[in-house]
Amino acid sequence: MITSQPTAVLCTIAPGDRAANRGSVPVTLAFKTTSALAIGGKITLTYPTGFFATSATPAANTAGSTSVPTMTATSAAPTATQIVITTAVAGIAANTAFTITLSGLTMGPANAGSATGITVQTDTANTIASAGVPSGGIGSSVTALSISPSSTGLAVAAVTVIVRFTTSAAGLIAAGGRISLGFPTGWFDRTVTPANNAAGTSSVPTLTASSVIAGNSITITTAVADIAAVTAFTITLTGLKTGPSAVAAGVFSVATSADFAAAEVTAPALTNAPTPTPAAATASSAAVSVLALLACLIALI
Repeated sequence: MITSQPTAVLCTIAPGDRAANRGSVPVTLAFKTTSALAIGGKITLTYPTGFFATSATPAANTAGSTSVPTMTATSAAPTATQIVITTAVAGIAANTAFTITLSGLTMGPANAGSATGITVQTDTANTIASAGVPSGGIGSSVTALSISPSSTGLAVAAVTVIVRFTTSAAGLIAAGGRISLGFPTGWFDRTVTPANNAAGTSSVPTLTASSVIAGNSITITTAVADIAAVTAFTITLTGLKTGPSAVAAGVFSVATSADFAAAEVTAPALTNAPTPTPAAATASSAAVSVLALLACLIALI
């Protein structure tokens, strides 16, 4: 008997949605068929126990929400380990890359995930489940996040950024742990590395840290001291430089090696700040106007 199995499986969940019990989460499932899936065929997504809550059924998929433009689909309520998707209107051809986005899911409790936790199987005859691929984990997020740059002007050097957050109940960051600060593309000049943090530059007096900027994030690696769970923490980054071009308002985010679901706050726009009119210049202008008025009155007399 010849068997086939889906390949190239990928289950994508945004980092900011990988928080325990987070609701209204979209999940994109991708795989490649080996055998064709007929109209009305079923796709079974299997995941680690409790990864998705059983309380929220994914919304129905309308045309345009999969890579087969006319396909629609419905999903059964999640079980502890599976969601079954039933297709309609159109099928999936053999040897075809396919994607579908399920919306309205609720994440389960904190879960380390599994390196082989995600599999896909279709109900095509003689088809077996795909090889397992990583699920990623579900974590907690920091709270009370604020990120305060000293400037929002263009190409400003020696910018400081004050990062404040509170770690979760499971959020202890041991010495050697990481804090990742995400920023909109272009907000910081990626050729300029933040200065190292000496003791006394954070709210944990003996903590030191080093930072590396790459892509759209700054990774801060701590040393010497831990950051306790359920603790308000502040660290000041120095020596940054803002980008050379305007950037629209966007999102700053923070995740840590313990609270790895990203928390987000609004990042202000990066612009050329208007130059204020100097007070002395304003006063001088007003004085000139008064003198001109007096000259006119004297001439009339």
